[in-house]
Amino acid sequence: MSEYQLSGPVNAPARQVFDFVSTPENFPKFVPTVREANHDGMGGVRIEGDCPAQHYRGGASLRVDHDLMRMHWDSQANLDYRGRIEVAGEESATVSIYLAFKPAPDNQHNDEFRRLLRDRSGAMQEALEDALTAIRAECEGLPRVEQKRGGFELL
Repeated sequence: MSEYQLSGPVNAPARQVFDFVSTPENFPKFVPTVREANHDGMGGVRIEGDCPAQHYRGGASLRVDHDLMRMHWDSQANLDYRGRIEVAGEESATVSIYLAFKPAPDNQHNDEFRRLLRDRSGAMQEALEDALTAIRAECEGLPRVEQKRGGFELL
């Protein structure tokens, strides 16, 4: 399993930050690979986007705990992929992002996927930093900077 995490401050009220990150329609604003996201009406989310060498479209479970300001998601379509975002604080927020990937046993692309995760782990951290930078820009009202969408784009 490959795991990645990052935490950092956002100079905005924690509730405002959590409301932003937990709204699927906002995912394209801070997740580098997502082009479109919305609720599927069954407690999950439909997502469409692009990651290295492929376009994807699918769904994921989504669990949002507004009281604890935590959001968890997972998908087991082609790989066991899960993550969470937690927001802490009150007048100023700390955002923590965690991602974990494990290729599914019957996926024909497992070797390629494992190599990609191993060879591009630095780019994964960069993608998390890009996500946190985009969250800051949106929540702090900073000028919008175009996301790189380069590097490893599987968030």
